[in-house]
Amino acid sequence: MGAEHPQTTEVEAHKATTPRESFWRTLPGILTAAGTFLAGLTGLAAVFFGNRDGASAPAGAASDRYIASKAPDGFVAMRTLPSKDGVLITKISVGNSVRCGTAHPNDKGYPWRRCKDDEGHTGYVSDIYLEKG
Repeated sequence: MGAEHPQTTEVEAHKATTPRESFWRTLPGILTAAGTFLAGLTGLAAVFFGNRDGASAPAGAASDRYIASKAPDGFVAMRTLPSKDGVLITKISVGNSVRCGTAHPNDKGYPWRRCKDDEGHTGYVSDIYLEKG
């Protein structure tokens, strides 16, 4: 039982003399590097391009201010989706202002804007209830 197999010593000798391949040259290493690279590109795109719909525009910008108006029940609904099917986030009283991006038609063709109120709520408001402020 104490006798070593000649094959075992050959394998050990081969391991000792053969340089080990770098992790970055293996498939897991290449996939890790590619994933890290893509994550970095995504981060850079977010920094440079940011939120283009105007919902996070500075509070002082006059061009993105809209006043809630023309609401028969005294408030305008801010919703999670650009339709009446969206969940109500908050009610904006008539006369209050919100910051909004460009109006875009929903799937039924009605214009909705992505807006942010002074309390920090962000959602969609129907454009027919907003006036430029």
